[in-house]
Amino acid sequence: MNKICQILDCNTDVLLFNKDTYIVSKFKELITENFRRKFYTELKENSNSSVSIIFKKLCINEVEFPVENITWQSSSQGIKCSILRVGSTGWQGGTINIKVSTYSFIKL
Repeated sequence: MNKICQILDCNTDVLLFNKDTYIVSKFKELITENFRRKFYTELKENSNSSVSIIFKKLCINEVEFPVENITWQSSSQGIKCSILRVGSTGWQGGTINIKVSTYSFIKL
Protein backbone atom coordinates (compact mmCIF):
# COMPACT_ATOMS: atom_id res chain seq x y z
CA MET A 1 0.00 0.00 0.00
CA ASN A 2 1.42 3.35 -1.07
CA LYS A 3 0.83 6.05 1.54
CA ILE A 4 0.80 9.67 0.43
CA CYS A 5 0.94 12.26 3.19
CA GLN A 6 -0.51 15.71 2.49
CA ILE A 7 -0.76 18.69 4.81
CA LEU A 8 -4.26 20.12 5.05
CA ASP A 9 -3.43 23.63 3.96
CA CYS A 10 -6.70 24.51 2.22
CA ASN A 11 -8.86 25.73 5.10
CA THR A 12 -12.05 25.51 3.02
CA ASP A 13 -11.80 21.75 2.34
CA VAL A 14 -14.30 19.61 4.29
CA LEU A 15 -13.51 16.61 6.52
CA LEU A 16 -16.00 13.82 7.23
CA PHE A 17 -15.72 11.59 10.32
CA ASN A 18 -18.58 9.07 10.40
CA LYS A 19 -21.54 11.48 10.18
CA ASP A 20 -19.78 14.65 11.40
CA THR A 21 -18.36 17.18 8.95
CA TYR A 22 -15.90 20.00 9.63
CA ILE A 23 -14.36 22.69 7.47
CA VAL A 24 -10.58 22.21 7.84
CA SER A 25 -10.10 25.64 9.46
CA LYS A 26 -12.76 24.89 12.11
CA PHE A 27 -11.35 21.39 12.71
CA LYS A 28 -7.86 22.84 13.32
CA GLU A 29 -9.36 25.42 15.67
CA LEU A 30 -11.28 22.77 17.66
CA ILE A 31 -8.23 20.47 17.98
CA THR A 32 -5.99 23.37 19.07
CA GLU A 33 -8.51 24.62 21.63
CA ASN A 34 -9.04 21.12 23.05
CA PHE A 35 -5.27 20.63 23.38
CA ARG A 36 -4.80 24.02 25.09
CA ARG A 37 -7.70 23.46 27.47
CA LYS A 38 -6.30 20.10 28.58
CA PHE A 39 -2.68 21.28 28.67
CA TYR A 40 -3.47 24.23 30.93
CA THR A 41 -5.99 22.44 33.14
CA GLU A 42 -5.17 22.65 36.82
CA LEU A 43 -4.41 19.31 38.40
CA LYS A 44 -6.80 18.33 41.17
CA GLU A 45 -4.08 17.05 43.51
CA ASN A 46 -2.32 20.41 43.47
CA SER A 47 -4.45 23.41 42.55
CA ASN A 48 -1.34 25.57 42.06
CA SER A 49 -0.07 23.29 39.31
CA SER A 50 -1.09 22.42 35.78
CA VAL A 51 0.24 20.11 33.11
CA SER A 52 1.99 23.07 31.47
CA ILE A 53 3.76 24.04 34.71
CA ILE A 54 4.87 20.48 35.43
CA PHE A 55 6.44 20.13 31.99
CA LYS A 56 8.16 23.54 31.84
CA LYS A 57 11.31 21.85 33.02
CA LEU A 58 12.50 18.36 33.79
CA CYS A 59 14.87 17.73 36.66
CA ILE A 60 17.33 14.96 37.39
CA ASN A 61 18.71 15.39 40.88
CA GLU A 62 19.66 19.10 40.90
CA VAL A 63 20.16 19.51 37.16
CA GLU A 64 17.27 21.30 35.42
CA PHE A 65 16.45 20.79 31.75
CA PRO A 66 14.13 23.51 30.43
CA VAL A 67 11.58 22.38 27.86
CA GLU A 68 11.03 24.50 24.76
CA ASN A 69 8.01 22.74 23.29
CA ILE A 70 5.72 19.81 23.81
CA THR A 71 4.08 17.93 20.95
CA TRP A 72 1.05 15.66 21.01
CA GLN A 73 0.60 13.35 18.04
CA SER A 74 -2.24 10.99 17.16
CA SER A 75 -1.64 7.31 16.50
CA SER A 76 0.57 6.59 13.49
CA GLN A 77 -2.25 4.40 12.15
CA GLY A 78 -4.29 7.56 11.68
CA ILE A 79 -7.99 8.20 12.06
CA LYS A 80 -10.32 7.15 9.24
CA CYS A 81 -12.01 10.03 7.48
CA SER A 82 -12.91 11.40 4.08
CA ILE A 83 -12.07 14.75 2.53
CA LEU A 84 -13.96 16.86 0.04
CA ARG A 85 -11.48 19.19 -1.60
CA VAL A 86 -12.56 22.46 -3.14
CA GLY A 87 -13.02 21.87 -6.87
CA SER A 88 -13.11 18.06 -6.63
CA THR A 89 -16.02 15.93 -7.78
CA GLY A 90 -16.40 13.73 -4.71
CA TRP A 91 -15.18 12.49 -1.35
CA GLN A 92 -11.72 10.92 -1.06
CA GLY A 93 -11.27 8.32 1.69
CA GLY A 94 -8.15 8.03 3.80
CA THR A 95 -6.79 8.64 7.27
CA ILE A 96 -5.74 11.75 9.12
CA ASN A 97 -2.82 12.13 11.51
CA ILE A 98 -2.90 15.04 13.94
CA LYS A 99 0.04 16.83 15.50
CA VAL A 100 -0.32 19.71 17.97
CA SER A 101 2.58 21.56 19.58
CA THR A 102 3.02 24.21 22.19
CA TYR A 103 6.09 26.38 22.19
CA SER A 104 7.51 28.44 25.02
CA PHE A 105 10.42 30.71 24.42
CA ILE A 106 13.07 30.96 27.08
CA LYS A 107 15.00 34.24 27.39
CA LEU A 108 18.68 33.78 28.11
